[in-house]
Amino acid sequence: MTPNQLKEVKRILRSFYQLLDEYVKYSTMHGAFRHYNVLRTLVQNMQFDASDCSGYNHEDAVKKLYQLRDLIESFKTVYPQDDVVLWIIDEVVTSVQYADMFELSDDFINDSLI
Repeated sequence: MTPNQLKEVKRILRSFYQLLDEYVKYSTMHGAFRHYNVLRTLVQNMQFDASDCSGYNHEDAVKKLYQLRDLIESFKTVYPQDDVVLWIIDEVVTSVQYADMFELSDDFINDSLI
């Protein structure tokens, strides 16, 4: 995964995180389950872009992205009937697969950010 592809995935996840954050805040007022907060935190960690930080290592960032994706996907075995968990998993996996399936060009990414 190229640095631009990683940034695009993180941008997509950031948009999803904002929606998820509002949903979990609303759900918490109505007795949401604790695992929603855990999933929200994992998505928050996935969407954080540290490329401007000193000591940034692109390979480690990609590895962490895949590890967090796998961790989120493992919730499917614990909560197979929870529609919200399945929705979160689908969004995260699809976002990461988006970069894996398509070789995004710099032009496409720059155009989509406008």
